[in-house]
Amino acid sequence: ERVIDTVRQAELRITLQGPGDKPLEGYKLKVRLVRHEFLFGAAIALRAGPVGAQEKAYRKAFASLFNYATTENIMKWKPLEPERGKYRWNRVDRTLDWCTSNGIELKSHCLIWGTRTQGVPDWLSGTTRADVLARMKEHIDVVMQRYRGRIRYYDVVNEPLHCHVFDRIAGADHLAKVMRWARNADPDAYLIINEYNLIARPAERKRFIALVRHLLAEGTPIDGIGIQAHSPGTTWHSPRAVVETLDDLAALGKDLHVTELTLKTEGEDITGGYRKGKWTEKAHAEYYRQLYTLCFGHPNVKAITMWAVFDSRSWLPGGGIFDRDGRPKAVAETVEKLIKKTWHTEKELRTDKQGTAGLRGFKGTYEVEVISPSGKSVMSTRLQLGPAASGEARIRVP
Repeated sequence: ERVIDTVRQAELRITLQGPGDKPLEGYKLKVRLVRHEFLFGAAIALRAGPVGAQEKAYRKAFASLFNYATTENIMKWKPLEPERGKYRWNRVDRTLDWCTSNGIELKSHCLIWGTRTQGVPDWLSGTTRADVLARMKEHIDVVMQRYRGRIRYYDVVNEPLHCHVFDRIAGADHLAKVMRWARNADPDAYLIINEYNLIARPAERKRFIALVRHLLAEGTPIDGIGIQAHSPGTTWHSPRAVVETLDDLAALGKDLHVTELTLKTEGEDITGGYRKGKWTEKAHAEYYRQLYTLCFGHPNVKAITMWAVFDSRSWLPGGGIFDRDGRPKAVAETVEKLIKKTWHTEKELRTDKQGTAGLRGFKGTYEVEVISPSGKSVMSTRLQLGPAASGEARIRVP
């Protein structure tokens, strides 16, 4: 917890001024964190058609907990462009519009994934290497230029250690090309390379680090390292294994994103050797509390994303934090408590003779209500506390 306080909090000094920059003494400031700088997210899977009771419950739960969302399947190349040149934009646009209206940052997953399941369109088969590379570049350009200024985060390359279709049909050097094409398509986008087994298998982590080091040495643009944390899906990773993984990857000098997290919890044996027993709702909650705390406390971690919110939409049985009927499980209550209470700042301040008041709080966006000495609410505004902010803020009261 001391590490979290150091890494995730900062000082903010607010100066309240009236006409002529006169300091306003004795004013009450109600200060409340409304959006974390840290990205707490989940894979999002909105249903098409009329919004029924369960869909309403899903959307309400999602918006109340998360400030970050990852497209689960709709932006993978095969389902996005099932026929050459015929993109299914409607699902993406609908999801992006909903996220934007609810103050949620949407990440695209994923541009290039070397698997036949959802990564490589069927129509791409039988073409020459030159044609494959041209289509890959075209795909990146079309998607990123369409959403430039609206989608910032991209899982550009997914699972390069394990999925090798593009190695065979586009050449082993396609990774660097893909990342460069993405940077050129949208210079302001944030580019992530994503992989699994990095916690569970140190040898694979070592191979991945060597791959990323090689790419970086060639000048390949990479902004973030994606860590899939749900492989294997029944493992309780030890705190030591998690921290060692984060430290090893942090040595690459890039932000870390825990990009995918799900557990297979319906009566399965806990694997991995750190804990024994069965996966229960209580164990699920305890593990998420432990993992979230370790990640939030690591200075290089920028985001953590679970891959299932409702059991009815989970790719692993029991993987959600809400059951099939939309009722919160113990793990949902645990995650909500961490984000909304334990790691939350809400304070009442009083300005001094210089019109100033200070606080230490979690980094993010704050809503500030200004109340006069007579008890009248004068105005409300928003302030930023974090790396881009100076730690000083002035509020001018009309």
